[in-house]
Parts: sequence; C-alpha cells; structure tokens
Amino acid sequence: DKNGYGDIVLGVPDKDNGKGAVTIWRGTSSGPGTSATLTQATSGVSGSPEAGDDFGYAISAADTNGDGYADLAVGVPHEDVAGDQDQGGVHVFRGGSGGLSGARSSWIAQTVLGPADSHTAFGYTLRLRDLTADGRADLAVGAASGALLMPGTSTVPTKTGAIVLPELGGALPD
Repeated sequence: DKNGYGDIVLGVPDKDNGKGAVTIWRGTSSGPGTSATLTQATSGVSGSPEAGDDFGYAISAADTNGDGYADLAVGVPHEDVAGDQDQGGVHVFRGGSGGLSGARSSWIAQTVLGPADSHTAFGYTLRLRDLTADGRADLAVGAASGALLMPGTSTVPTKTGAIVLPELGGALPD
C-alpha cells in the first residue's frame, strides 16, 4: 500500500481441509497490524474453494504492472478445472492504496503452458522478479510439465511473449 512499512504475507495452503488461504499483515509504525485473509471465497476472486485446492501453496510479491504497488501472485496447484484434476493456476492480486483485494485479481489458467491436462499442478512454484529491467515484474510459474516465464505488462503478466523454461526438477531457484 506504499505507506512506508513492510507487509507480511503468508500462504496457508492446508487451511480448511486444503482449500487454502493467504494471510496478510499490513505494516505499521509499531510492527505488524491487523490481518486480512484472501481465499477463493473472497469477493472478486475467480473460482470457488474446494478441499485440496491448496490456494497459497506458493506466493511471491513484486510490482507486475509498474504502478509502484506490490502485487501478489498466489499458486493454486491442485485446482480442478473443467473436469481436469489438479490442473492448477495462479491468481494475481494487484496492489493499491487500500492493499490487496479480490476486486483487482486475475486468474491465469494452466492452459497458458499448453493444452489443458490433469495433474499439471500449474502454480506449484512461482516467482515474481523484474528480469527485463522495465519496471514490471515478470512471472515465472512452475508445473509438473515444465515452467513458463510471462512478461509483466501494464495490467498483469501475459502469455504474449512468454518463454517456456527448461525443466527444473520441481522448484524455481532464488
């Protein structure tokens, strides 16, 4: 929220029988303030929480659209989509003066990596970093079938110009 105090974000994928959640403590002059929780049941967030989705399994924060506010990428690697088990996906929550909210969130489906398939676990691991020095963080997302690097844009990372990364054995390095 650019108030000059760091925030703390923690993914809790096992919460509520694996539906998952992300807890955010906004920074204040005296340390962590009150907490807020994001889930797939949060207003404006795509999908619905289901046991075993693991919302928050992987999280990463950086400014994806160059507006000066940190955005948050949240992996949901075991999301079932259109009958495909554990296809997965990533929610991107855009930051703003009021912090993060579901109203400014976007869903990135596994299909950006290739054809829809079960057990892809897209969003198993992810990392936001500005790799092109353009002021917008790029999103690297790992899955069982490989990894994808999506460039940041003025809105959210996009598959346009995405680069398929070599298989990394399950985790993106720091």
